[in-house]
Amino acid sequence: MHIKSRSDIPSLLGNLKLTGQGAEIGVLRGGFSVTLLCGWGCRTLYSIDPWKHVDSGYTDINNLSNGAYEQCYKTACKA
Repeated sequence: MHIKSRSDIPSLLGNLKLTGQGAEIGVLRGGFSVTLLCGWGCRTLYSIDPWKHVDSGYTDINNLSNGAYEQCYKTACKA
């Protein structure tokens, strides 16, 4: 199977019969976690994110304020 975008990943994992446990690292608001859960027959998905601002010169479009991360965490928990 050719992967054209990350939305193809759940089907790939299912086709490979990888249906046990999995982890998504860096979930932000949980949108892709929902995509994985809806399109992949896994038993358990661990959605991992520190939801903390990094001050030490780290540059990333998603390096948000701690307040913004708190909202992201709440959104991810509802997803």
